[in-house]
Amino acid sequence: DGDTLTLISQISIIIDIAKAPFVPIDSALMQSLKNITNSRFPGYIGSVYIVNFGWMYQGIWQVAKLLLSEHAKARISFIDSKELDEVINKDDLLRGISINQ
Repeated sequence: DGDTLTLISQISIIIDIAKAPFVPIDSALMQSLKNITNSRFPGYIGSVYIVNFGWMYQGIWQVAKLLLSEHAKARISFIDSKELDEVINKDDLLRGISINQ
């Protein structure tokens, strides 16, 4: 029919903060994370899922969202483990690296 399909690669990032230590995060750290993803994976971040987000992280989110565009904020979802299973098949997950290693 003459239509050309374009393949668009996108990465979904899952951040499980269930065992994350509660430490204050400043805006410089958030800006650095944003710069790393923009320089290493420009245009590839499709969605970010944050799992096990508790009320104690609300302050961190308030700081982080000030540094993000509306487009970036729209890609971030706060979900629980059950919802994650509905979004991404466990067989499709890559094993991540813990920052505590």
